[in-house]
Amino acid sequence: MFEKLWIFDQQSGFDLTDYYTVIELINFLFIAGLISLVYKNSHYSKREKRSCYWSLALLLVIDLAEWISFMLNGGPGIYRVCHVICKFVNYSLIPLLGYCIIHIWMHRSKYDRLLQILLVGNTALQFTSIFTGWIFYIDGHNVYHEGRFYGLYLCICLIVMAVIVLAFHHFEQSVMGSDRLFMFYTFFVVLLGIVIQEVSMGMLRTTSMSITIGMCFLLNRFNNFTQKISDLTIHQDNVLMRTDVMTGMHNRYAYEEKLSQEALAQGGKNCLAFSIDINGLKETNDNKGHVAGDELIQQVSEIIKSVLGKNGDCYRIGGDEFAAIVPGGPEEGERYKHLLEIEAVKWRIETGQKISFSIGYADSESHPKANLERLMQLADQQMYQSKRQYYSSPNHNRRRRRND
Repeated sequence: MFEKLWIFDQQSGFDLTDYYTVIELINFLFIAGLISLVYKNSHYSKREKRSCYWSLALLLVIDLAEWISFMLNGGPGIYRVCHVICKFVNYSLIPLLGYCIIHIWMHRSKYDRLLQILLVGNTALQFTSIFTGWIFYIDGHNVYHEGRFYGLYLCICLIVMAVIVLAFHHFEQSVMGSDRLFMFYTFFVVLLGIVIQEVSMGMLRTTSMSITIGMCFLLNRFNNFTQKISDLTIHQDNVLMRTDVMTGMHNRYAYEEKLSQEALAQGGKNCLAFSIDINGLKETNDNKGHVAGDELIQQVSEIIKSVLGKNGDCYRIGGDEFAAIVPGGPEEGERYKHLLEIEAVKWRIETGQKISFSIGYADSESHPKANLERLMQLADQQMYQSKRQYYSSPNHNRRRRRND
């Protein structure tokens, strides 16, 4: 088949060097596009961008050296030194490219020591080949030939490719699960390009093209990873921004956001708005300290979450103020209120610690024209009425107790 290709080249006047030049030009355009995408990607860190630029620059130099050596092959003997330099650069940088690719994903890799040994050994081997012809040599007619130890170079390349696959697999597992099919498909594409060029004795120049395609695959995959990681980070930041650190409930920011988003209470569905305030928190802080006061807040929040958090959203909107929004009507409101009081009694019996809170609620069924914000205002009014009743009791009247 390759003899027919050579005959076609000779008889038709079709110049394979022109064909290969076009292929390399397409490769250069691909690389330029990748550099542009990396530059515009705001999700990459400075280190990741730097590693990408180094990898793409090396790929560009490798492709350029390959193209120049192909154009010089069999040309005037005065260009023999340039031909030798291009082959040395090409064979030395391909394994180094693998090292740079791994460092796009990882700042440090457990494979670094192995790769460093391979890179130093390969560079020394290629430099020695300039004088010995072990890996490659350029004869007096400026024609490239493979040396008797060329297979050793191929083995180094295969080891580097295998390390890339392992490093990529390790990176994916550590981030968000592994996609083995993608890894091996990319490996297969690059390996196929190398095999085709070797089997064709260099007539079909597919190695640089397959490496460029593989690089496109890997950078596209890494771009998807950085996008997912960025989205996950944004989600986590949003959760933290809306979460009360002490209780794990939604905070006041989330509460205000909820009220502003709901023009109608729960989008028109029946719902209950609860307003809950701890009784006696100031007394606990004054007599037992703020640590005990914080523990009281946490205990009350656990009770609220156990009763109301299963079906709705619970918020800590102030020091001792809580709110909750759950589906239901007047009957459910009384039932929830009763359950909260029962849980407070259970807590006092089990721990011996006094817990008391004032509860108010309003339901959309009884106030069909009220939006969520209005329901919360009505719940607040009921809660404050309950609190006044609590402190009007002789046992809880703070002013009377001070006078006594």
